[in-house]
Order: sequence, then C-alpha cells, then structure tokens
Amino acid sequence: MMQEPFLALTSLLLHTDETPLALPDMFLGGSTPRLRRLHLGGIPFPGLPRLLLSTSDLSHLSLKWMSHTGYISPEAMVRCLSALTRLTNLDIEFESPASRPDQRGRRPPPLTRVILPALEELIFRGVSEYLEDLVARIDAPRLHSLQISFFNQLIFDIQQLPYFVGHAGMLRSSSHARVTFVKYHVKINLYSPKGTDPPINLDIEINCGKVD
Repeated sequence: MMQEPFLALTSLLLHTDETPLALPDMFLGGSTPRLRRLHLGGIPFPGLPRLLLSTSDLSHLSLKWMSHTGYISPEAMVRCLSALTRLTNLDIEFESPASRPDQRGRRPPPLTRVILPALEELIFRGVSEYLEDLVARIDAPRLHSLQISFFNQLIFDIQQLPYFVGHAGMLRSSSHARVTFVKYHVKINLYSPKGTDPPINLDIEINCGKVD
C-alpha cells in the first residue's frame, strides 16, 4: 500500500527517536503531486530526490537528524530544490559531522545559481563544507530568516555564505548585532528592529566543545 502513489496527500510527518529502518526507495510510489508539507525526522529515505521532483507545490520541507545512511549531496539537494518554486521554509539538519561532501570530489561553484523565489526561512545544522556547497548553488532573494549551527570544527571556510546572505539583502536590513559567548558555543545574531516587515534574523552558532 505505501508503495502506491498517494495523489491526495498534502502533509506528511514521519519522526522517530529509535534506530529506524530506511523507507523503501519507492515509498508512496515516488510521487505525491499535491504534497505541501514534508517532515522527516531521523528516517533515511534513499528515494527522497525522486519524490521531491514530483512535489512542485511543496512549501515546507524539514529533514531533521539525517544520518549518514540517508546522506544527500549538496548537488543532489539543489537539483531537488530547483523544482520547488513555492518552497518557503527549508530545514536541513544532520545527525553527525560524518555527513559531509567528499573533499576529493568537490567541484568549483557553478556559474549560474538555482533561484528559490519563495524561500523565506532556511535552517541548517551540519558541517560548513556542506553549507558552502549548498549556498554556492542557490539564490533566495526573499530570505529573511537564516539559522545556522555548525558542528565543532577548528577551521571554517565560508567564502560563499557572505555572498548568499548579502544577495538576499539580509545584511543591509540588519541594524542590530549580538554576540554571545557561553561554555560550549559562540552565537552571532544579526537582526532588524521591531516592526520591520519582514523581520530579519540571522543566527550563526559555532560549537566550541570537543572537536568533531
């Protein structure tokens, strides 16, 4: 049954705190054309790229606690996102720093970027290399909320992130800044005054505990 197309499905939430079994590659028949919200928490799904290519109406995509088993490269992720012109909220969070691009296979940034015209909020948790490869391939002109949490690293190479943020206009609209130092992390917050429409919020959290 769960490998047949679910044409009427508009919202799907699957989450587990236990060691999960991966969803079958042809889960839901690989097609959910009316899906608007998709949340996967801790559940590997090899067929996700195929499914996303069928969900042009998707507005909210949340992929939390992705294990290395369900790893999707930045290039493959962008190919999926290119079809989601109505996507407003994107949440990508990895379980561990083992999920990272292959350094030997990393390619230079493309000359053209995929435009995500409706994206307003992006949440990311993972290694800086993945985020760099992701934002080097996309533009989000309507983005006004960006929350980033990096795993513990000694060196951060984030040349693409400032361009991505600047192109969205977030830096030009942010007039307040806050830097917080606590025992295990540093948090940088740029934000707009109250009453700004839309409110601008940029959070970058860097964990400073044991190096991952």
